[in-house]
Amino acid sequence: MTIPYQVLLMAALAVLAILLIKSMRTLRPVEVVEAFAKDAVANAQRDFGYSLDYSPESIEKLESIVAAKHDELKLNPILPIQVEAIAKVWGAYLGEVIRRKRGGNYFIPHQGPFAGLCVLKIGEDQICPLAKVYKRLSNGEEDNLYAYSQVILGRTGLKRLSLDQKDPGSATSPQA
Repeated sequence: MTIPYQVLLMAALAVLAILLIKSMRTLRPVEVVEAFAKDAVANAQRDFGYSLDYSPESIEKLESIVAAKHDELKLNPILPIQVEAIAKVWGAYLGEVIRRKRGGNYFIPHQGPFAGLCVLKIGEDQICPLAKVYKRLSNGEEDNLYAYSQVILGRTGLKRLSLDQKDPGSATSPQA
């Protein structure tokens, strides 16, 4: 009894597919963000003539780019999924500037407001630069990226209170 070549070919392809699937690895969140950030650097140079160097100061250029995109979207609206794609690229760059300055690790939550997005965990704090850029694209100046980065990078002189510490001003304020 001979086995038809089509059956042998299908079996060989199935084995090859199994081996290929086993050899593939899943990208870590940091690899995904780094790839998107690299795209942002290339897009900034090509489309805006800006050189982004991952410095905190470069976020001013990023803010200009995203502000221009916001203005463009007001004139020519696109689908929310398209806005998400834009936010991922520019948000990844914002996240990488912050991570390179403050440290931290990316993870992807499976539930909650940032489910499916790369979230940056710095100590006990969690931020989602991709969501911040989405808000900037949608809302405009009120979600300024440079001002946001100054707070995150601790450059505003604001002192952050721990959760168990009360605002010193609240102890002296009159009760309502």
